[in-house]
Amino acid sequence: MKIFIFSFILIAGSTYRCSDDNTINCSLAAKEMIGVWEGELHYKGPNIANGEKHIKSLVIESSRDCLFFGFSSYNESNNIFKITGGIDIYGWVEFTEVEFINNDGEYEECLNRTNSNVICKDWPDLRWRIGTKFEDTRFNRDPYILNGKFKRPSSFERSWEILSGNYTISKQ
Repeated sequence: MKIFIFSFILIAGSTYRCSDDNTINCSLAAKEMIGVWEGELHYKGPNIANGEKHIKSLVIESSRDCLFFGFSSYNESNNIFKITGGIDIYGWVEFTEVEFINNDGEYEECLNRTNSNVICKDWPDLRWRIGTKFEDTRFNRDPYILNGKFKRPSSFERSWEILSGNYTISKQ
């Protein structure tokens, strides 16, 4: 009986997320992403950054099909990151800081100053590297708010060193 109940919960839960009743026009949603979004990142990791916050601006300049493109910046840094992202037909949003548009050099300064990759994996220097992924986010129209998680996975960082947290941004 327990196996039946567990199987039912597993199947019901997985089909709910993928049911046709909850699909959206992802191409239209990607177009609606165009504009300026602002909000905050709340850090959980690395351990030393737990509780820290950064103010984030996300500017989406264009879209194609279910994809969108733009850049992100932060009040605490002069770094500007190019982002690429997408929305699936169920309304799940993901985007990643894929490269620098403007590299202010905080991370490289740390490497030059210390000559140690180990030291520069610490907060705050590790924040200003490419690859941070924003995910687990549902597209909302009324109002335009994105709530989700972010992390920058790296096979070279131990679990307590991984940049992670939650974010909330809203369209201006």
